[in-house]
Amino acid sequence: LTHWLSFSCKNESHLSKQLIVEVDIVYADVMSFYVFDGQTLIQKIERDSWHTYIWDRKVPSRYFAFPLSLEPSQSVRVFIAAQERGGTLVLPVSVWDNEVFTRRAARETLAFLAPATLLFFLAIISLILYLLYPNPLWVFYALHAVGTSIYILNIEGFLAHYTPPPFNSIKGYAIGTSISWLANLFFAYYFVYKPFPKTPRWVVYANYVVGSLHAVWLLTVFATPFQEAAANISLVMNGFSVVFMFSCLLFCAIRGSQDALLYTIGIGPLLLSIFIRIL
Repeated sequence: LTHWLSFSCKNESHLSKQLIVEVDIVYADVMSFYVFDGQTLIQKIERDSWHTYIWDRKVPSRYFAFPLSLEPSQSVRVFIAAQERGGTLVLPVSVWDNEVFTRRAARETLAFLAPATLLFFLAIISLILYLLYPNPLWVFYALHAVGTSIYILNIEGFLAHYTPPPFNSIKGYAIGTSISWLANLFFAYYFVYKPFPKTPRWVVYANYVVGSLHAVWLLTVFATPFQEAAANISLVMNGFSVVFMFSCLLFCAIRGSQDALLYTIGIGPLLLSIFIRIL
C-alpha cells in the first residue's frame, strides 16, 4: 500500500532558494519524491529506503530528506509517496533552508552520538575495573552500557545508514535490548536477590526463566536472517520484562531490602522510558 502526501511550495522572495524537504522518520520501506512545476515534472527521487546508505542519498541525513531548488517567485507542487509493510507510518514533513538544516542535523547527530559514545567508554572502564577487581557486577554493567548504546544507535538510524548488513537491519534494536535486559536481570540477581535472605525462591527462578528467554531470543536473532517481526517481538518482551523486574524489585523492597529500593530508584527512569515508548 502506497501513501501519498502532497503540498505546494512557493518562493516569495527575490532570491533563489536552496531548500531541504525533510520527512522526520528513520524507518520506511520505500519513499519517493516528485516535484511538479505546473504539469512538468522537474525533479524526482525514487525508491529511497532506510536500507540506503547515507553516502548514497541526495541529502546525507539519517532521516528522509530531499533537495528542493526554487527560483524567485517560483511555485511548485511536491508529492511524496511512502510505503511501509508493517507498523504505523507517520509522515511529519518540514521544509528547511539548506544551511539551517545542515547546522541542525550536525547538532542532532552530536546529541545522539555523545551518550552512545559515553556508554561505550563506560563499558570499557567497567571491563578494566573487572580485571583489577574481579566482580561480575562490572561485566553486567558493561553489557548494559553496550546494549543501551546499540539500541540508541539503531533507533536513531546510525546503524541503518552507516554499517553493512546485518548490523544495519532492525536486528540492532532486538540485539541491543536483549543484551541490556540480560545484564539487568543478572545484575538484579547478584545485587538484590542473592544477598537478601527474604527473597522468595519463585523470584529467583522466574528471574532465571526470563533471562533464559532473552538469551534464546538473542541467539535466534543472531542466527536467523532479518525479519520484520523482530522489532515487534522485542517490543513485547521489553514490556513484559519491565513489568516483571519492577514487580520483583518492589516485592523485595516491601519486604525490607534496601538494595532493591536503591536499584529500583536507579533503574526507574529507564523502566519508565521503555514503558512510555511501548505505549
